[in-house]
Amino acid sequence: MRPVRLRYTTEARQHIAAIHGYISQRNPVAATQVVARIRLAANRLSEFPRMGHAGRVAGTYEWVVRGLPYIIVYETGVTDPDEVLILGVFHGAQDRERE
Repeated sequence: MRPVRLRYTTEARQHIAAIHGYISQRNPVAATQVVARIRLAANRLSEFPRMGHAGRVAGTYEWVVRGLPYIIVYETGVTDPDEVLILGVFHGAQDRERE
């Protein structure tokens, strides 16, 4: 299987920026490392798009970033069969029902 294209929604990009901003207030180096790990986990989805588990919303998948409390929510093949679309990145303790 060949890798598929990876794309982030504006909302997902905002989530990542907010994660970086929050962590960087305490530790700028750690903030950069956390964002890099989130992006690395998302990049793996381009190689193995169905490795996550079924998401809370029908048609979505969720992939937990190993060693971090973040969950990548994504969908595959909705508008393009060769694309993984990152919908959002959430902290595991976050109340996603209120988002």
